[in-house]
Amino acid sequence: MSLPWPAPDTSAAQIAGRWAEDPQGIAAEGLLRCADIAFAAGMLPLTMELLAAHLGVVPDDAAQSLRLATLRLQQGDDRGAEAALRDLLRYSPAQADAWAILRSILSQRGDIAATLAALREQQAAMGDTPALAFEEARLLLSQRQSRAAEAALARIPPGAREHLDAARLLPQLALERFALDAAVSAAEAGLRQHPGDVLLSISLAQALFRQARFNEALVPLDAALGVEPANAPLLRMRSEIALRQARLTAAFADALAAAELDPGNADNHYHAGMLAQRLGYSDQALRLLQAALELQPGNTEIALAIARLHAASGRHDAALAALDEAAQIAPGDAGLQALRLSVLQQADAARSAGPLRPLRPLPRSRDARDGGLAQALHIQARVLAALVRREIHHLSRFSRFGLAAVVLEPLAHVAVLGLVMFFFNHGRPPLGNDLFFFYATGILPFLLFSHIAEHALHAYRDNAGVFQVSLVRRPDTVVAIGLTHTLVDGIACVVILTVLVMIGSAAGVHDWRVATAAFLATGLLGLGFGMVGAALNSANQGFQTLWYSGQRILYVLSGLFYLPMHMPATAREWLVWNLMLGCIEWFRSGVFAQYQPPWVSPGYVLGCAFGLLLLGLFLERPFRRLARA
Repeated sequence: MSLPWPAPDTSAAQIAGRWAEDPQGIAAEGLLRCADIAFAAGMLPLTMELLAAHLGVVPDDAAQSLRLATLRLQQGDDRGAEAALRDLLRYSPAQADAWAILRSILSQRGDIAATLAALREQQAAMGDTPALAFEEARLLLSQRQSRAAEAALARIPPGAREHLDAARLLPQLALERFALDAAVSAAEAGLRQHPGDVLLSISLAQALFRQARFNEALVPLDAALGVEPANAPLLRMRSEIALRQARLTAAFADALAAAELDPGNADNHYHAGMLAQRLGYSDQALRLLQAALELQPGNTEIALAIARLHAASGRHDAALAALDEAAQIAPGDAGLQALRLSVLQQADAARSAGPLRPLRPLPRSRDARDGGLAQALHIQARVLAALVRREIHHLSRFSRFGLAAVVLEPLAHVAVLGLVMFFFNHGRPPLGNDLFFFYATGILPFLLFSHIAEHALHAYRDNAGVFQVSLVRRPDTVVAIGLTHTLVDGIACVVILTVLVMIGSAAGVHDWRVATAAFLATGLLGLGFGMVGAALNSANQGFQTLWYSGQRILYVLSGLFYLPMHMPATAREWLVWNLMLGCIEWFRSGVFAQYQPPWVSPGYVLGCAFGLLLLGLFLERPFRRLARA
C-alpha cells in the first residue's frame, strides 16, 4: 500500500489490526509513521516490531536504531538492544552514542573483557580521545592491569578535561605497586599542571613519607592541611612524621586532633593513647585506650596496653580485671597469659614488701688462706678471666684481622639478608626507616645466642686438658664461652649499629638501657641452652645434629625478618612462646621508639634462662658419669 496511509488521525488500534492481518501490506514509507502513532499510544511492543521492520528496509537509519535499542533496554531486553546496536555499528562504526550505550550494557552485565573489547573497537573506528583513554584505564584497573592503565592515562594530554583525574590516579597506582620514585615524579608532574590540588599534595606526601623523606613530606602535607585543616588522615600522617622525628608533643597534638575528628576510628585513639602514655599523661592515655577498646572490643593488643598502663601505675587489680576481660575474647592468647603472670608477681611483691633492713655484714677472714667467700669469689673471677682470655685468643688465632673478623660475620650477614629482602620486599622495612638497620636488630641478638649455644656444645670434650687444673670446673668453661661472646658480640653490635646509623637513614637506638638489658638476657639464654647442650653432647654427640637442625628452624621462627604483628593471630599465639623471638622483640623495643610490642615479657625470658642454666648444672654430673661409662 502507498501513502497517504496511515493518515495522522489513524488510530493505533487500526494500525495494530492491519499489522496483524497483513504485515507486508504496509509500505516501507509508512512503517515509521505507524511506529510513531503506536509509540504515542503507549503500545511499545508494537512500536518495536514496526521499528525493526523499518530497519529491515532502511538498515543504516542510525536514529531509529538507537531508538529501538533504547526501547528494548526500557523493556529489559538488553540482548535485543545489543543486537540492534551491533547491527547499526556495522553500517555506521563512528556512532559515538551507540558505542556508549553498548559499553554501558556490557559493563552492567559484568563482562569487563567484552566492554574493553568494545572500547578498543570504538577507538579503532573513531580514533583515541581523552575520555576513551580514561575509560580504558578504568577498565584495565578493574582487571588489575596497573601498568597498562598507567600507559592509558599517560596518553591524556594536559589540556584535556580528564587530565586532572588522570594526574590524581597515576601516583596512587605507583604507590600500590611500591614504585615510590615513580609516585613522587607523577605527583610532582601533576602539581605542576594543577598547582594547589589537595589530592595530588596528599599523594606526594604519602610517597615521600614511605621513602622516609619526612622533612620533604611535610611541605605538601602542610599545604593540604591548609586547605583541609579538619582532615583526620592527614593529621594522622603528620603525627606519624613527628613521631619519627622524636617530636612527641607535636605528634600527640596531631594524633589527638585526628581522634577527635574521626571518633569512630579505633586506630587513631590507640595511636594517641600510646603517645600519651609515653609522654606520661596516664589518665588521658587510659581514656583514649578505653575508647579504642570500645570501638574494637576484640583487639587484644589494646587490652594489653590498658593492662600495662594499670600495672605501671601500680593498679594491679585494675590490670588483672582488664586482662580477664580480654581473656574472655582470646582465651588462648599467650601475650595475655604472660602479662597476667607478670602482674600477679608484681602484686605479690607489692603485698609482701616490707621495710628494708640492712643485711648483716659477712665476717671477714683473718687470713686469705682460710678460704672465705671473698677469697673464693676472687679466685673464681681470676679463673673465669683466664678462660675468657683463652677463648678470645682461640677466636682470633685463625684470622689475619684478629677480632675484627668477629664484626665482619654479622655485618656480612646483615648485608646479604638486606640485599635479598631489598629485591623481594621492595626495600620496605617492616619497622623503622632503614632496611639493613631493621635486619641488624634481629640478626645481632640471634648470632649472640647461636654463638654461645654452638660453641658450648663441645666445651666439655674440647677442654679436657684444662680440667687437669684443680681450680677449673667443667661449667666454668661454658660460662667463659658465654662471657666471651657476650663481650665480643656486644662490641660488634655497637659498631654495626653505629655504622648503619651513620651511613643509613636510621634514627639510632631509642633506649640503650632496654636494648642492653635485652642483649644481656639473650646471652644468658644462650648460656642456659649451652649448659644443657654441653651436658647432653658430652654423653652423645648426636645431640649436636639435632641442635643444628633446630637452629635452622629457629632462624625462621624468631622474627629476624618479620614482625609477629604481621602474622595471623593463630600463628602469633604459638610464636610468642619462642624465647628467641621474645629476646629479639625485647631488643627492638629498646631500639625503635615507636615499637612497644605487648607480648614482650622480660620475666618469661629471664625465668626460662635461669631455669635452663640450673637444669644444665644439674645434668652435668650424671651425664659426666654416663660419658665415662
